[in-house]
Amino acid sequence: MCRHLLTIYISAQVLILVARAAEDTPTTFHVAGRVITQQLFANKNAEFFYRTNTSEFTVDVEGCQWLIEIFPEDKQLFDSAIISCDGNATYRLLNYTTRLTDRFAGHIPSYNNIGDAFVSEGVLARDPFVPAASIVWLAYCSSCQFEAARAGSQTNLNVPFANYVAAMPVSLLDPPLANRASFDLSLAPPHLPTKVTYYRNESDIPQQVATYFLDTAFTNISFSASAFTNAGPWSVPTRASWLGFRPDRDLGSGGPIRLAVRMTLEADEILPASTIRQFRPGLGFKTAITDGRFFASSGFAFTYYITNKWLSKDEAKGLRQYREAEAAYVQGEGLAKEQLEQSD
Repeated sequence: MCRHLLTIYISAQVLILVARAAEDTPTTFHVAGRVITQQLFANKNAEFFYRTNTSEFTVDVEGCQWLIEIFPEDKQLFDSAIISCDGNATYRLLNYTTRLTDRFAGHIPSYNNIGDAFVSEGVLARDPFVPAASIVWLAYCSSCQFEAARAGSQTNLNVPFANYVAAMPVSLLDPPLANRASFDLSLAPPHLPTKVTYYRNESDIPQQVATYFLDTAFTNISFSASAFTNAGPWSVPTRASWLGFRPDRDLGSGGPIRLAVRMTLEADEILPASTIRQFRPGLGFKTAITDGRFFASSGFAFTYYITNKWLSKDEAKGLRQYREAEAAYVQGEGLAKEQLEQSD
């Protein structure tokens, strides 16, 4: 009996040591799988139906850094989309090789950019053109944000989605929408969310579209991870889903809500280590980069073309495009002030 109790005690201590070691070790893993999206549409007779598409994905995580790559079924949209975060800024790179190859019969002109990119400050994957990245981010990349929210007892959280969260899609230059939220985290490290619910109030909606929404708060987005497995010391989801709801616009305020979009995430491959070391998308072709890192503080963004690397903020400030955008913004502010004074 004593030997049996000693064995149980030792086993328990080993589990405690393993859990503590996992807490002290930077999170790192790789996952591959698919996202199945069912989105609500209406035909000319106002009859609703759901359209389904599937995107493959990979995601690499290391601490608070992550890189998500999405491969859609329809290559005329884009060949691949990379959305990533190096801990300070978020990057988006779309590759249009197939679309341009078809358009130019296999001979893409040298003046034509193959990539379209965006860089901004922040840590969320919330791209209106790549909605599948949002569920991947919630499932695998969000532990740093939710741990901070739990430590600060936050009830309003930035929403990692651009569509179905406001009257219009939230653009990349707009600040993320903040909603009331509730969430549960896995007890096992890296403490990824098992359930997240975001709520909307009619009072949050601009008056001109308020009649589209319910009189009381409603669940706008619901995320849940229904199955987990181990990737080394980490517990990560193998299946997750998110539901996006909106009120029925035809019935006005007080009407029912509809399921506008359903995403289902399924993981096929899970490795206990990241397969990459660089959490900025690689640039190997001519790319148009829109730099939004100055928008919140200075009020303007600008675009430049590059083929080999992402520029730091200091490097970007040295560009002609930065100076021209700054001058145009200052001039526009001056004109607006002058017009306001004249109207008074």
